[in-house]
Amino acid sequence: MFWQEIERHLATAEGQTFTFLPIADEKLVFSNYSQRYEMDALSSIPAIVGTNQHELIALAVDNAAIKYNNILSPLTNSSFLCTAAATSRLREATCRTTYRYRYDGNFSNISPGIYTGAYHASELPLIFGTAGEYHGESAADEELVSRKLQDLWLAFAKYPEEGLKNAGWNSYGAGKALLIGSGNSTIKEINVSRLDYVCNI
Repeated sequence: MFWQEIERHLATAEGQTFTFLPIADEKLVFSNYSQRYEMDALSSIPAIVGTNQHELIALAVDNAAIKYNNILSPLTNSSFLCTAAATSRLREATCRTTYRYRYDGNFSNISPGIYTGAYHASELPLIFGTAGEYHGESAADEELVSRKLQDLWLAFAKYPEEGLKNAGWNSYGAGKALLIGSGNSTIKEINVSRLDYVCNI
């Protein structure tokens, strides 16, 4: 099934959705990650941990803004943002370097109609540089965000330990995170507390 078919289905299905969830097999996906950290049984290499501003907005077909603010925003926080915060805290407690971000990009070729806002995985076409190829022409500010994302991800891939620090992305351990594609800013550094204040961690 192609992604276009999934989008068409979601746009026309009344109250229906697809669910793609991992299954804990204790080999690749684990049922207790806190225990894995205590056992020092996780990779120690640096990691990028991010979320999108409106992860679940695609579920709000009718009255999107009202439904999102009342129902889906708290669910986005508990399912995505606060799990990212908890993971980052566990990583920091075990001396694992972590880089946090929130993607806020809202570009019409990626986020048309009911999908307005930075919904789940909407940053991927910008990271891979395929936004204009598969989603229609990219705006100039969208191209800037895409190029910056690619530069950062390449720096991380080439030099996991120092690449992002050298590119000006301060770590979670330094209390920092990046807002990406927010308003008129391509990249904006913020205190990570601006993201995690809603989480009881």
